Formats: sequence, C-alpha cells, structure tokens
Amino acid sequence: MRIISNFHDYYDCVQGYGVDKTVIYIRNSSNVNNPKMVDHLRSFILPWYFRYGKAPCRDLSIGTYVIVFCGKVYPVVRMKNIYGGHPLNGYYYNLDELKDKVSRVTSAAIYAAYISKSGRATYDYSHATDLCLRRLFNSIMKKSNVFLEMAGDSPIVVFNFAEESMAVCPLRGYHFYKVFDTYAAFQEIHSFLASKASPEKSMPVIPDVLKAQSKGFDKWSFRKPPTRKK
Repeated sequence: MRIISNFHDYYDCVQGYGVDKTVIYIRNSSNVNNPKMVDHLRSFILPWYFRYGKAPCRDLSIGTYVIVFCGKVYPVVRMKNIYGGHPLNGYYYNLDELKDKVSRVTSAAIYAAYISKSGRATYDYSHATDLCLRRLFNSIMKKSNVFLEMAGDSPIVVFNFAEESMAVCPLRGYHFYKVFDTYAAFQEIHSFLASKASPEKSMPVIPDVLKAQSKGFDKWSFRKPPTRKK
C-alpha cells in the first residue's frame, strides 16, 4: 500500500519494506462539523464533570473520543494533567487498565470515589467516574452503526465529544499503537482499502442437475431405464 498524505503517522514507516502499488491511500487531514454528527454525539449522556474536563484528581482533565478504524469502533478516554506530568496521563482503551492504575497512583479516598456508585462530584475528585465511563463505552458500542455510517469509506475517523467534531488525523497522538502495532495497523488499512477496491463477489448457485451432469451423471444413472415392450 502506498500512502499519499499531508501528515505522518506511526505506521507509515512500513512502506520502507516494500509496497503494493495497486493500493493507494490518499490521506489528508480534515475536520468536519455537521448537524447529524453533532446531534449524535449529544445523544450520549455525559456527566457534567466530563464535559467541563473534571477527572478523578484535581488539575487532571478528562477527554472522551471514538475512533473508527477500518470498519470497527474503538471508544477511548484521555487523562491529562493541565500543569504537567501525572502518572495517570495517557489514553485508555481498556477501562480495567485505567481502574487498576487509579488504584495504584492515587489515594485511597480518590480511588473509593472513582469506583463509587454515586453520581455526584466534588471539586477535588469525581464520584462514579468508572461507572460513567463504562456506561458511555457500552452506549457507544450499541450505537456503533451510526459512527460507521458517518465514517463512510474512510479507514480512519476520530470523533471528539468535547469539540463535537469528526476528523481525519494522526492516530499516534491517541496512542493507537496500544490497539494495533505498526505492522498490524498498516496491514489492517491495506486489507480494508483492498476490499473496497475489489469487493468480494458472491458465489453463483449451481443447480443440482448441472452439478450431476458435470460429473457424468444423468437421470438414469441411479435407476433402471424403462424397457421397450415387445
């Protein structure tokens, strides 16, 4: 696969090992806002502290996204300290991984609030963040067909809940290598585009009579033909 693009992504280096010139991926960055997409993103119920950037710890913002990659949907949450480094900084596609990290790098009080069933929030930390994230991820997967429809034939589209936008952009910034490594991502895109260029044709249905004739049988092969009466 040959990539023609106005930006670089983490899987582009695979082209150095040889490319299939019959498949060309024209990849240009873009950012789209349309009423249907905005209405769809707003249909998801997000706690106020998600929309205003609050998270389990003070000074830590939270972001929620959906990545459509080669016909599949991947919800992702981002944790980021607005003033610098923090052990929770990063993108998480697996909520069990995030939950485990919160338990290891935060205080017992913050972790207790993170896994609580209460929906209220305080200035220092947000209650029920784990529960709300799991509900959001489940809702995204239940409505995945709408994201796929809006993505169309594009191998990569990123939906941003806070900005209410959809964009074609580099996946390295979303740590997507945690889902697909360099070679796997390149191969997935190649297979996706190749299938779009040459869709798989359905097998024709051959009647049983023709199948029998092709093997040398006729209607008298398994029964005695009638004899002429004298």
